[in-house]
Amino acid sequence: SEIRNIAVRVREVRMEATRAAESLVLTDNRQTLFAGVPMSNNSALGPLAWVVGEYAQYLSSPRQTLHSLIDLSNVSLPARTLSLYVQAIPKIFTQILCSGGGDWSSSKRSEIALNLARIIDFLEALGAHPDLNVQERAIEFLEIMRLAADAAHSTSLDTHDIPFLLSSVIPSLFDGLEL
Repeated sequence: SEIRNIAVRVREVRMEATRAAESLVLTDNRQTLFAGVPMSNNSALGPLAWVVGEYAQYLSSPRQTLHSLIDLSNVSLPARTLSLYVQAIPKIFTQILCSGGGDWSSSKRSEIALNLARIIDFLEALGAHPDLNVQERAIEFLEIMRLAADAAHSTSLDTHDIPFLLSSVIPSLFDGLEL
């Protein structure tokens, strides 16, 4: 919570705070740093997920962070933590999507399609979660990610333009006034 508090209040240290949160959220580091803390009781990860989602532009490895958030082992996290994970996932995905400009090469298309498939699998696993807040967020973002996957798959292989839904509509959901 203190990392989130500092990141929100002190603009000059947001990159450092975000990268600190990122290092704690990564699946590989989590098992060492939170050894002995059952995943079902780990509420520290929620505020960290909020930070990495809100300030995704400062992440050193957005892809690795996204993969850590959508790891299926996270389904056992507390509901409050999961709801913050679900909120952070599309923000980090958008950061990955917008990195590299408007390039829509076959490798970028494949990477985006793979990330979308993984995100969809994770959100589907949360679609029947007993906590209604987690369930609602998961289902809403699941539909957006399914639309994004359809848009990514429906583009012809010879076009190098990112589909409008992916280049403008989804990123605009998370653009706006800074905190």
